[in-house]
Amino acid sequence: MSANDKLANLNERRDELKRELSDLAAIKPHSQNAALDDLESALLRELERVEGQVRQIQGYLDRCTA
Repeated sequence: MSANDKLANLNERRDELKRELSDLAAIKPHSQNAALDDLESALLRELERVEGQVRQIQGYLDRCTA
């Protein structure tokens, strides 16, 4: 898998995570389910990890093309 492929996959996952968080934000105020807080935390951690990987790969690609 090339760096560009990996970057595309990570960008897709980042978009999925943002959609999931948005959906969760819409239902969370109407629910008393404490597990939603745990889910939100897990999604935010994964989003942070994915965004870090995106920055690393983008930095690598930028250095390669400079």
